[in-house]
Amino acid sequence: MIVWILFGALSVISLVIALSLASKRNSKAYHLSFASLVFISLTLLMEYKLVADWVINGDASAIIDVVPYMFTPLLIYVIIMVILNLLVLYLVRKKRDVI
Repeated sequence: MIVWILFGALSVISLVIALSLASKRNSKAYHLSFASLVFISLTLLMEYKLVADWVINGDASAIIDVVPYMFTPLLIYVIIMVILNLLVLYLVRKKRDVI
């Protein structure tokens, strides 16, 4: 199941577009920022489902090989994405304060 890769890519793509719109002070960046957060959540849920499938299938070697090392990359991914989404919101809000 590589659905989590698709959702992760969609979260990054929507964030990049949101940052681009926010730098132009376009208020539609809010929508893409929200979409990015939704895709982040879906990415994490699909990762959880992947591990749950391994548990159901009794694939102990996959669990032992992958699960201990999943936390740090996922944590870094979520922190970076949340900070960049906050940047989008700040840039769009800054536009409203200027006008």
